Amino acid sequence: MIHRTPHEIAAEIRMGRSQSPRTLLIVEGRDDRLLMEAFVSQSTCRIEVAGGKQNVCDVIDILDAEGFNGVLGLVDADFDRIEGSPARSHNLVMPECHDLIMMLVKSPALGRTITELGSRPKLETFNENVVDALLNRALPIGYLRLYSLRENLNLRFRGLNFSAWINRTTFTADTGKLIRTVKNHSQRQDLSDAKFAVAIKEMHGFMYDPYELCNGTDVIEILSIGLRGVLGNKQAREVESELLKRFLRLAYSKQDFRSSSLKKEIEKWESQRPGHRVLKDDMN
Repeated sequence: MIHRTPHEIAAEIRMGRSQSPRTLLIVEGRDDRLLMEAFVSQSTCRIEVAGGKQNVCDVIDILDAEGFNGVLGLVDADFDRIEGSPARSHNLVMPECHDLIMMLVKSPALGRTITELGSRPKLETFNENVVDALLNRALPIGYLRLYSLRENLNLRFRGLNFSAWINRTTFTADTGKLIRTVKNHSQRQDLSDAKFAVAIKEMHGFMYDPYELCNGTDVIEILSIGLRGVLGNKQAREVESELLKRFLRLAYSKQDFRSSSLKKEIEKWESQRPGHRVLKDDMN
């Protein structure tokens, strides 16, 4: 894959505008493009993948400085709202949750996915609300992600082995094992387990909205473990992360999107920029 700089992407957008007057929607990655393609009007808008949140923001900054109109960036909120980070541009929108995957998790698409992939007898005997169970198990790693950000620890979470701290048979999460797993994965044995435990306990007391705190990829990994154990009878290859993301995207309906805050944010942007349309007409 060719990695383009924000300046290269901005230059391509300028060149493209000379050939077509279409509005531009810039997204972080391929998964975002695949999701938004169902709701974006191809006749009036083109989707551009920038390769990460910072790239999207940088491209918008470059084009804003030039007064270039008709380009909207879509990025994950991550911890921006929790941390009170100021908005960078009127040409950026975010989902109402931590990220776009969490927007799908919050919607009826998750229930449809679980019904399709889970075991009905196991789901009927599971003694927790499934959505609450997924969020509760994702909260501790969400706290660690936030703690790493605040303390500039640069902990590594990509490629983390979730089975090392979530028991597939009982679907219980061991926070102590999570801390040790993250430390080992990050090669940060110098960090104190006790400090991590205290930080998690303190942040839990703030009662953050789990949809703002939890990372969608974490929730998907936890769901995968559940569907191989207490929630279903699947093999690992049948519910790997990328497949589950695809199932969720396909289960996310137009009606789900119509009910989202993201749709309202995009419509607000459109209303302030006559002549620039992002969404399909039937999204109204």
